Amino acid sequence: MSVRERGATVGMMWVIVLIVLLLAAGGWIYSRETEFQTVLKQKADAERLVAERDADLITKSEALQKISNLVGFKADPTANSSNDLIANKIADLKGRYPNDFGADDKTIADVVERLVVMYDKQVTATRDAANQFQTELTARGASDEAKATTEQSLQGQIAQLNTDLRDERDRSTNQKSQDDGRITALQGQLDESNAQKRTLESDFATEKSKLQKEKDQSDGRVAELSNKIKIAGFDETAFDADGNVVSVGKATGTVFLDIGSKDLLRRGVKFDVFRHGKGGSLIPKGSIEVREVHAESSVCAVVGELNALDPIAPGDVVANPLFSKTREKVFVLLGNFPVYGKNFLEKRIKDLGAEVESTVTSRTDFVVLGEKMPEEDAVEVTDMPEFKTAQKLGVQVLRMSDVERFIKP
Repeated sequence: MSVRERGATVGMMWVIVLIVLLLAAGGWIYSRETEFQTVLKQKADAERLVAERDADLITKSEALQKISNLVGFKADPTANSSNDLIANKIADLKGRYPNDFGADDKTIADVVERLVVMYDKQVTATRDAANQFQTELTARGASDEAKATTEQSLQGQIAQLNTDLRDERDRSTNQKSQDDGRITALQGQLDESNAQKRTLESDFATEKSKLQKEKDQSDGRVAELSNKIKIAGFDETAFDADGNVVSVGKATGTVFLDIGSKDLLRRGVKFDVFRHGKGGSLIPKGSIEVREVHAESSVCAVVGELNALDPIAPGDVVANPLFSKTREKVFVLLGNFPVYGKNFLEKRIKDLGAEVESTVTSRTDFVVLGEKMPEEDAVEVTDMPEFKTAQKLGVQVLRMSDVERFIKP
C-alpha cells in the first residue's frame, strides 16, 4: 500500500471518529434510544477499524490526511488537520469529563469505548430516571387519589362540624334562654331569701331583745328570791314583804292592805301576816284572805290568828310565795299529788294569779314537790331530771305542806 493510500486510510479513521463523536454527542442531547443503537453500531465499526489499524496504518494515515484537507478539520482556517489536533480533542474530552476518562485512554478506540460507556451510563441513568419518574408519577397518582379521598372526607367532616356547630349554637341559644330564666328565678329566690333573712334578722333581734328582757327579769327574780322569806318551812332570813297592813276594822275583823289591782292582786289570795321583832326577826301573827280588790288597796278577812294577845295590827307586813306585785309567778308541779290532784292544783294556782308550766326553765320561780309516781319503775321525785335542772338554775323548791294553806278554798 502506498503512503497516499495509508494517509487516506488514516484520514478516514479520523473522520469516522469525529462522526462517532458528533453522533454520540448529538444522540446524548436529542434522542436516547435511537442514538444508543447508533453508538452501538459505531462502536462495532470502530472496533473493526481498530483491528485493522496496524495493517492499514499508512493507508489510513494518507486517507485521513486527504479527508482532513477535504472537510476542513483544522484548528484555524489556514491550518490542516493533524494528529496533534485529534490529540487535543481527546485531551479536551478528558478535561471536560475527568471522572469518565483515565490516563490510559490515549487511542481513538479507547476514547470511543469510553464514550460508549458514558452513553450506556447515560442511557441507564435516563431509564432509571424514567422508572423513578414513573414510580413517582404512580405514587403521585396514589397520593392525589388519597388526597382526593382525604379532601372528600374533610369536606364531610367540615359539613358535619358545620351541622354540629349549628346544632350547638341552637342548643347554646336555648340553654342561654333557660339559664336566663333560671337566673331570673334564682334572683327572685335570692331576693326572697334576702327578705326572709332580713325578717329573720329582725325576728332574731326581737327574740334577742325578748331573751335579754327575760334574762333581766330572771335576774330580778333571782334577786327577789334571794331576799324573799320562805314561809312555813322557808329560810328564816329577812325578806321584802308583798304589802303592808294599813288599818284593821276591829268590829268587822277586816284588814286593809296597800296593794290592789294595779299590783296584779286577785280576790281569794291568802297572805301570812308578820310583825318585826327585835334584831329584825319576823314573828308570824296569822293569815288573811283577800275579799275585795280596788285599784290601789284591798280588803281582807282574818282567817286565823296565832295569838289573841298579839292581834293583827297596822304596820304588820304580809307575804305569799304565789304572789308578786310586778309579775305573775311561775310554778312547776313535780311528781304525784294524790290528795288534791294535779289538775286541781294547777287551776287553783292560776286562779290566784300565778302561772303553771310543765318544764323547769329560767322563768320558773318555784318547783312544788309531790310524791313518787305510782308506776313500778318510777324514780324518786328528787331524782327526776326536772328537779336536777331546778337545782342547777337555783329555783326555790317547795313541799306541798309549804303551799297547802295558800291554795285551800
